Amino acid sequence: MIEIRNKKKSSKTQKYIKHIKTKNLTRKRNHNKIPNKNNLILKTITNLDEKSLYQIVRNPRVMKYVGNGKPWVLSKVKKFISYTLEEDKLTSNDTRNYYSFKIIDSNNPNLILGVIEFHLFPQLSESHNSFKKYKNQYFLTIYLHPKSQGKGVAIKSINLLIKKIKEVKPKLETLYSMVNVNNDKMIQFSEKHQFKLVDRNVSFHNKKFNIYQINIQ
Repeated sequence: MIEIRNKKKSSKTQKYIKHIKTKNLTRKRNHNKIPNKNNLILKTITNLDEKSLYQIVRNPRVMKYVGNGKPWVLSKVKKFISYTLEEDKLTSNDTRNYYSFKIIDSNNPNLILGVIEFHLFPQLSESHNSFKKYKNQYFLTIYLHPKSQGKGVAIKSINLLIKKIKEVKPKLETLYSMVNVNNDKMIQFSEKHQFKLVDRNVSFHNKKFNIYQINIQ
């Protein structure tokens, strides 16, 4: 009897391991597919996105120039989603600080390609008198899964975000992008798409940044 039970348990374990391997392989294959820029859409982030989002923000390469530069733990992902959902409850007439969207291919909606946001940045405007001009100004944040980088996803997503901004903040004329001076890819991207450099080597939290202006209207 003991032998039979052990065999059954071993069989179940093997099936579970096989299921996990298949699931991970499917996820890897999905990310290896080249996203179609024409199918990109921005959608509200929900609790159902927790695992897919975590696969992106746990990656040190992705988060190197986002926030404090550290990968996120799962608890931070949960807090982020909770905060986003609370902000989504506010109407455009309220003082809303934060708009965040997941980037997906409409042909594969369960796979998040990245996250794009626009938000107020009071920490910057309050850090020095010379930065008070950025009070009540909205800043861009975007981060993509490594497999989605270099395929035109970023600029397409920014253009989709601008359409969203025109809907929810029709009076907003300018968006700003704060780029770490060591982030060569984002600096090249900003210059390629003719974002206007308005501040150079800005010191913030012991790091240096360039600030670019993106016209909305």
